[in-house]
Amino acid sequence: MNWTPEQIEELRDLFLDKGKSFRQIADLWNTTPGTIAGQCHRSGFKRARVKKSKVVNPGDKDLVKVKERVITPKVTSAKKKASTPKSKPAASVDKPLTVERLQPHHCRWPTNGDKPFVFCGQQCATASGPYCPKHTKMAHTVRQAAS
Repeated sequence: MNWTPEQIEELRDLFLDKGKSFRQIADLWNTTPGTIAGQCHRSGFKRARVKKSKVVNPGDKDLVKVKERVITPKVTSAKKKASTPKSKPAASVDKPLTVERLQPHHCRWPTNGDKPFVFCGQQCATASGPYCPKHTKMAHTVRQAAS
């Protein structure tokens, strides 16, 4: 669907100002709710979410009041998204590790095909790579061109 500026403005009015749901707008325009949701997302239309929580009146145990509170969406900076989680440094591993004992900083190079299946377990070469320096070198070899 090609959206005109007038349609986008009307969508903004229906969605943000009048509080219509994707389904209600889609029924008005004879389209799918997914189409409406996609355009709202691409246009940056976001409503504050409302969470209803029950609050018991301390004076009367049988009376329950419903209190509304507005939850604003969390905004994360691009800097936080780009950072990698820090993993704890690995101690020297004397014997291979089973899958249950692997941590994010352990090398995931399989060392045997027998049971129990075990992995190298040494410190990874980089925070984003799955292998230790030795196994990284083995995994990323360059083939020599045939002459």
